[in-house]
Amino acid sequence: MIIEKRRNPYDYANPVKDSRIFAGRGAELSKVSYMLDQIDLTRPSSYLAIVGERASGKTSLLNMINIMAIHKEILPVRIDLVPGDGEPVTFFSKLFEELVSAAAEKGRMSTISGTPITARTIRRIISGEFQDEHFPLEFPESLNQAAHGGRISESALRADLSYLASRIARPILFLIDEAQELATNEATLSIMRTIGMRVNGYGFILAATADLVEKINSVFSPIIRQFQVMKVERFTESSEVRECIESPLATLGFNFDDSFENDDEQLFDLMRLTDGNPYEIQLLCHTMFTRWQEGKTAKMQITTEALEGVRALLESHQGTQSRPLIGKSHKLPARRLSALNLLCSAIGAATYEDIWFINNISLVPEFSRDELSEHLDGLIFDGFIEILPDGYINFTGDQFDRIYIKVLSRSLLARAEKSHALSTNSMHFLLTYYLEVFIHSLKINNASCLETCCPMMEQDDVLSAISALSALDPGIERIPGVVVFLHGAIVDAGIPRELELTTIQCQYKGEVATRWLFKRTDDPFDLDEDTRFRTVCRRLEELGGSLTLQASTLPIDSFQELLSWAKSVLSKTNLEHMAKHHITAGYNAYEKSEYSLSLEHMHRAQWLTPTWRGANNLAYMAMTAGSFSDALIYAEEAIELGSDADSLSLSWYNKAMALLASERAIDAKEALLEAQRKAAEVNESELNFGYLVVPKIVDKSIVLREVSNANLASSITNSAEIIELSIRIPSLLDGIRLVFD
Repeated sequence: MIIEKRRNPYDYANPVKDSRIFAGRGAELSKVSYMLDQIDLTRPSSYLAIVGERASGKTSLLNMINIMAIHKEILPVRIDLVPGDGEPVTFFSKLFEELVSAAAEKGRMSTISGTPITARTIRRIISGEFQDEHFPLEFPESLNQAAHGGRISESALRADLSYLASRIARPILFLIDEAQELATNEATLSIMRTIGMRVNGYGFILAATADLVEKINSVFSPIIRQFQVMKVERFTESSEVRECIESPLATLGFNFDDSFENDDEQLFDLMRLTDGNPYEIQLLCHTMFTRWQEGKTAKMQITTEALEGVRALLESHQGTQSRPLIGKSHKLPARRLSALNLLCSAIGAATYEDIWFINNISLVPEFSRDELSEHLDGLIFDGFIEILPDGYINFTGDQFDRIYIKVLSRSLLARAEKSHALSTNSMHFLLTYYLEVFIHSLKINNASCLETCCPMMEQDDVLSAISALSALDPGIERIPGVVVFLHGAIVDAGIPRELELTTIQCQYKGEVATRWLFKRTDDPFDLDEDTRFRTVCRRLEELGGSLTLQASTLPIDSFQELLSWAKSVLSKTNLEHMAKHHITAGYNAYEKSEYSLSLEHMHRAQWLTPTWRGANNLAYMAMTAGSFSDALIYAEEAIELGSDADSLSLSWYNKAMALLASERAIDAKEALLEAQRKAAEVNESELNFGYLVVPKIVDKSIVLREVSNANLASSITNSAEIIELSIRIPSLLDGIRLVFD
């Protein structure tokens, strides 16, 4: 697959319409699904308000609900509001036109006299251009009267909604986007409320900013009791962010691991840089993918140049000349720009004292108190920051300003990977992030950081997972997701008889951030004796916080029994995650020439969840171990599991090498031709692999030599010549052997 010829799968400018690339929101969709199941022609109407920040994915969620409604044989009616649509005549005219238009698409409706009942007819009646005494709908005429000073007839609206529901003979779901436009008009809300009380078979789902609930509650509080409110927030779990990145790639046949440099580090960095906001994730990934397409990077990667590309996109779409904060931000010295990002790293959720505490969760705090205070005063004077009545620090710009200045800062500041970032995240998130950065900065020997899902992961989650892995109960009802992370720790520690976990908690003003280190119990390690750690502990205690340690252990009586239990109770996604742990461990062991250990990990990965990658790894390792018959079996399995051209070209090549090593030169030629055909579909620059087995002629016989950092396309060409020679001169295959440099 030639990447230059593929469309960029990341569309940051538009909401998601394709369910294949919609990520996360499983809990939200489950709640909506339950609501839709309750809508019935014999039941009163239902209401749901979807509330979230701008660009948080509300419209994309509405699109998925639209698809869900169709599958449940509910008629979806989409209404997109703009400023001014909250006025009763305007809103209900729009609602009625969209309803009639959607109904007409399901089957022709007409009056006794033959007049079609369409949105155009409705508009003509509302404007007074058309009259038909046989027209069965009353509400359009009421709208005409209301437009000329009369009142909207609620009874006419209810009668027409009931009539249309009976004609369509299925429930109807209104999907109203930008619904905060409704919150300012009491009359509109009042009419909507009466529909729910006296009309059956309808559902209303409104997507809006937080203003909707606040204004409905203050303007017309009784209606709030009829609404379920569902918050749509930024992604907080790494799995959600990964899915948001990976789903668009999957439509091109790519996967996350092969598309990113240092994928886990990039994922962590991307979560921090984007706040888990779907729009920002798509925007950054669009730029990284473009740079990959243009050959400027080997894979998708967050670089200074990529951030400059994001900034250029923002400038091209909205411009910056009329935005004073952006103009001023370009003139800020680096230290003040960094201070702006630190002070606004929990916008509206942290006071100056909170930020000062965060600044001190570090071996060497970046700012002194005097310097940070000076920056705060300067940024207030320049209009970047304001102090709210409750003492919280607020960034005065809008979302565009925040994203632009965050990207500008990241591209300019030297310590990019650890720099602060403007964020609307909570104080808890901020505390957890800086605790994790601090732990990594200690660079402790014999101990590693436990993989986590999100800042909300707590000690109870880890203790539940330890309990589950100790009991290995096949009838367990609720499986803690953390068992997957503990499995990764066990594998990373070399599968010891016992794993020791150190819980590190940072407490401040009622917030508790928790992270973990793990090690083998017999490895020397005592963080409490680390003078650097104790220094930071004392500093935080002086500021009203604390940093504490707690040890726990996980016995591992039988690792194979643990794997068997996991395979019987865990989901496919979790098993794939566990398999990745073994693949990574297998690669690391191979780099250290620990070939039997590497092969053992690859076998476990493939046993947990059969994949192309696992089969291909096993084919290669069996070949380098001299087990050519096994290599052939695994190569054929990899071909069965492969999907994209670059994967298949590699698997066919490995099969050709296994056949050649088995002295089946004619069969090897056919397999190599298939590898060549698949490789032709891929850009040659995408066919570089860490290791390949390549045939060479040495002393009148063929040897298979392992070559590192090899290009598959050139290896296929060279191999074809040698295989042709071996067909003409069979003696070249006598004593064929494998050699390592």
